[in-house]
Amino acid sequence: MPGCPALSCIYCGTVLMAARKIDPEKLRRWRTRFYPKIFTGEKVKTPCTQWVRIDPKILEKKVTADPRKWPGIEVMPQGDIAEYPPIKPRYPPGQNWGNMDEEIAWTWDSWKEAVDEWEAVTDRIAIMSQLEKVTYPVRPIDTTACLLPYQQYITKTHTIKGLPKIYETVDVDNHLGDVKSIVEDVILQEYEYLERQEHHNKKQAHYVLGQILYSILGCIGARYQHLGRCQLDENVRVEAFWRRTGYGESKPRGTSKWADDIKLQFKNNMNYQLRIEKPLPEFLPHNDGVCLSGEYPVFTYRPATVGQFSRNMKPVWLSGHHVGDPCEFGLLSLMVIPSNTLFHMKMNRSEKYWNDIWLGASIVNGFSSLTSQAYYQGFSLMHELTYPWTGQFVLTDGQKMSFSCYQLNTMQTWKSDNAIPHRNICWYTEPQKLYETIENGKVQGLNEDCLRQMLKFFSLKPCDRGVDLRPYLVKDSDETVPPATVHEFIEDIRNKPVETIDDTIIYDESR
Repeated sequence: MPGCPALSCIYCGTVLMAARKIDPEKLRRWRTRFYPKIFTGEKVKTPCTQWVRIDPKILEKKVTADPRKWPGIEVMPQGDIAEYPPIKPRYPPGQNWGNMDEEIAWTWDSWKEAVDEWEAVTDRIAIMSQLEKVTYPVRPIDTTACLLPYQQYITKTHTIKGLPKIYETVDVDNHLGDVKSIVEDVILQEYEYLERQEHHNKKQAHYVLGQILYSILGCIGARYQHLGRCQLDENVRVEAFWRRTGYGESKPRGTSKWADDIKLQFKNNMNYQLRIEKPLPEFLPHNDGVCLSGEYPVFTYRPATVGQFSRNMKPVWLSGHHVGDPCEFGLLSLMVIPSNTLFHMKMNRSEKYWNDIWLGASIVNGFSSLTSQAYYQGFSLMHELTYPWTGQFVLTDGQKMSFSCYQLNTMQTWKSDNAIPHRNICWYTEPQKLYETIENGKVQGLNEDCLRQMLKFFSLKPCDRGVDLRPYLVKDSDETVPPATVHEFIEDIRNKPVETIDDTIIYDESR
């Protein structure tokens, strides 16, 4: 219908309301006597049994009406060509929604449009973290028994024992002899020669790992360009938020009537983190068969069945560095199992669960660390990854070490596998001892394979992916073109003016 189509049924053309500048007194009488449903904006039923909602604000507009049904109201002439409203597609275009409910899909699309209105990454993260949600905390190391299937499901992770084949081409035997003697000295210095206060003994593994890390960088840092330009941070705060679908039947706390996903929040202080200017090479192609059809356990029971309980938390994403830092991509993250967690694991859990606890920690730390890094490049729950993110991780208790590699292929875990078939992949090794024991002032049984793998993690060179690393950010902005060098970034931070105190404050200059 021409004029105002909202007043006529889009299915049968029945005119539901027509008016032009109605007198307020007459409008009040009509509301109470003849047309209460129409004037209050409620739903009315047309002859074709379709429900149509009428907005009271459009009463002042001229519309087409049948004078036989509405006597005394001015009628606008109808054109020869009928005008129909545009047909709304079932799902928002541009994405694969699988079997998701249409209303939920359009809600997600509206959220994406609201986030896209903000160009800066910091503004987008601030908008997405405003509301407090019923969230399930994800611990960096959780000693709960039989928790591994839950950790794999919430991160959508397929595990592969062993490390990627890319390390077969990395040769570090030339550096092994020099590093071996340095590591022996570090172990002896920390466990034999130094005497620390009691509260520092709990952090002994942290000090040992740090000394080994600095020794390796000093030994081979000048031979690799990416190590000479990398940034090393200690006690790095890493946090990530995401959603996981599949809880429509169990309905745990935090799910809504229209969505079957739960919210998850990871928080951790990574002991050490090395960052570089370019991303690491991908371990598998994004569309490889393993990435598309890798198996992972389905755990759709309530999280409380495995000791996971919800809390009211705000979504937070932290990657351990400033937005715009030239070194935005992770090279290596190292984490120490706290002594109290290690004691609880050995006292209360059977030895057969220890490897699962180590593997679960590698999965959640790898997924969360790469997710937070991707958010700093403009990706989010609504903006799917256009290329895989890769990272290297080391987990240790001071003597044993577990190596893992993680490839993040998707962050849209709130969609079903029909919509997003990609799986995230985690390669891992079982914990192995760095050394056996210390006797008579000497380190016995130093594991060369463990040192060799550590050197390979350091020596793996970043590469140019050949794709746009920030496809969802505005081009040529401050966040898409970071400083060329670390020195330029530091100078830029120094030159920024510091927020001054209010000028109205009066200072006593006599003192």
